[in-house]
Amino acid sequence: MKEKTNMVAENSDRLALNINREKIKVFRTNTCNNTPITVQGGALEEVDSFT
Repeated sequence: MKEKTNMVAENSDRLALNINREKIKVFRTNTCNNTPITVQGGALEEVDSFT
């Protein structure tokens, strides 16, 4: 997952697009890995449900 988020961040920088970490939420299902997902040096907020 880290490789994919890094790829998205690199491509968004190349296209002059900004990723707003405050608006991105992470919802994990069926996972054993609890490592925080980071984008541009900051961890994304994890949530228990979406509304």
